Amino acid sequence: MICKNCGNFNEDAANACIVCGADLKADSAPVTDDFSSFGTDGFTPDQSVVTPVTPDMPAEDPGKTLGLIGMIAGILSIVASCCIPFLGIPFSIAAVVCGFLGMSKSKAAGFKNTLAIVGIAIGAVGIIVAIINAIAGGIIGAVAMGSGGFDF
Repeated sequence: MICKNCGNFNEDAANACIVCGADLKADSAPVTDDFSSFGTDGFTPDQSVVTPVTPDMPAEDPGKTLGLIGMIAGILSIVASCCIPFLGIPFSIAAVVCGFLGMSKSKAAGFKNTLAIVGIAIGAVGIIVAIINAIAGGIIGAVAMGSGGFDF
């Protein structure tokens, strides 16, 4: 059934339009999908209605924010790992966790969350960089302690 107010296609059994809320049962003769007389009765649909949003589909990706947080935490993990190796590990873990949570929320709602995937990838690289820097720092510290320290 087509809404006379906005031109949206609704189910035949619908009482109200899912886009504009207009009463579809006000007229006894329902509007059908027959376009042979389109425009002859003064009915012109609103052209701003492109895709109707169904009640079971969210309008926005629910995991988008978590994906963004995961990506930012991943970038911070790389930066922190280069400065203070052990500081990068919590940021990396946060990036991976937020990325997975964001991706699962998006997937459940039918969206693809690229930010979450990037956050997971950068977080994983941050963990590797932090571990390498921690091992390198430990080796350098052990060598320095065994040789009597650094002479400045």
